[in-house]
Amino acid sequence: MPTTTKPRRLGLIGTIIGLLALGIAMFHFFFGPIEQPPALETVVAETTLNLKNALTATLEGKEYVAPSRETRRGMDKLVDNGVIVLGFFALALGVLGFVQREEWRPSSMALALGSGAIAFQFAIALVGAILAIILIGFIISSLELV
Repeated sequence: MPTTTKPRRLGLIGTIIGLLALGIAMFHFFFGPIEQPPALETVVAETTLNLKNALTATLEGKEYVAPSRETRRGMDKLVDNGVIVLGFFALALGVLGFVQREEWRPSSMALALGSGAIAFQFAIALVGAILAIILIGFIISSLELV
């Protein structure tokens, strides 16, 4: 009984998209941000000034209204979101390849690469949060509270 092979279109397209997503994520991670973030001194100075103003307003019995900050989406955020979207498309095409009973290798590669790209983005954020917590812990422990 001859076996017919289904076309591998969905799995192959998903694999290519997943590979592209993972490649963009790693390229963006290793070659740094596209736009320069504000200097640490500027962020610390603005935060300290806002805390001072909030404390002063609270002690005077006034309501403190924080100054509005301009929030714009930079290229770095666009790249991060694009990687997640491409990773999701790779996952979706991999699942559709399995549902269509295509060959399992391209579909499973699409699933692995898509989930890897998304997991890479979240792992970077998690490591950054852990390092920030450790840094804050060192700063607090170095203060001498009498």
